[in-house]
Amino acid sequence: RYPYWMFQVRIPLDIIWLDRSKTVVEVLENVPPCPSTKASECPSHGGTQDAQFVLELAAGQARKYGIQVGAKVDF
Repeated sequence: RYPYWMFQVRIPLDIIWLDRSKTVVEVLENVPPCPSTKASECPSHGGTQDAQFVLELAAGQARKYGIQVGAKVDF
């Protein structure tokens, strides 16, 4: 399980977790950057499912391409 935090990230992201078979197990859309200058003040996001891969996209791309839990991703 891999929660993400947005310390020093400058743009909102869509974050997609995939299992070892490259099936989407979790999607968070439009995760905002953390405005704090202290890493300890930034919350964690997602990572509630077992995953082997995590894909970061610009905010809005998951919806644009219809990426949702259960979808297969090929790479």
